[in-house]
Amino acid sequence: MNDILLYFSYINKGNNYEIFKDLIKKKKVTESQIIQIKKILESANLKYITVFDKEYPEAFKKLKYAPYVIYYRGDLNILNNPLVCMTGDVENMATEKYLDNSFDSMSKQFNLVTSDFTKFDRKIAKMFNLVNKGVIHILASGHKYLSKELENNLDLFISQYPPDVNPKYIRFKERNALISVLADNLVIYGSKNASGIINLANYFVELGKEVFCYPSVDLEDGNNYLLKNGANLITHVADLMNYN
Repeated sequence: MNDILLYFSYINKGNNYEIFKDLIKKKKVTESQIIQIKKILESANLKYITVFDKEYPEAFKKLKYAPYVIYYRGDLNILNNPLVCMTGDVENMATEKYLDNSFDSMSKQFNLVTSDFTKFDRKIAKMFNLVNKGVIHILASGHKYLSKELENNLDLFISQYPPDVNPKYIRFKERNALISVLADNLVIYGSKNASGIINLANYFVELGKEVFCYPSVDLEDGNNYLLKNGANLITHVADLMNYN
């Protein structure tokens, strides 16, 4: 069954609905077709697991439409650690100070889950690497589009899409869903008005998870919008620890 799921995932670019339709139709798959896909993954230095494997993350099964197949590079054991998503798309003196003041405590207690979407995201990931903490990168594309600058031996790179699949809008939302089920909490240092981070926050809220926002002087930005709609105000990392 794993081989069949791999084939349908690959030809349908990780689209759950299309995979499901092919399973219902009992579409025939040849051994040579499966071997060819496995060779492609091997040449790309990628491994895969299906929803039937014991290594498949239990957290993903909480999703209404859990990925049938996960493509990855790195050590899956990092998924067993306490995880947090720390993000932002505003860089200024305030957000830099918030990050600097919180990083030591956060990095000692958590591994990071990130989308790598913003420069600020990539900065946080690099900081975790500098203290020898692995980072889980959730991709909105196949691994072919992963920046070489991000690759290292510490981190885990996960995608529900085969290596050649390009990023597009719906895949960013699906990526956000994966992040929300993996991370215990979401910490937002600063976000713009109508930021995509708000979509990420909504996924956390739907799962009953906490969203923590640092304050901003811009009353119209994303953080203040989220605070008005029930997110938790955080002024010091102890606020998060005490809340949990």
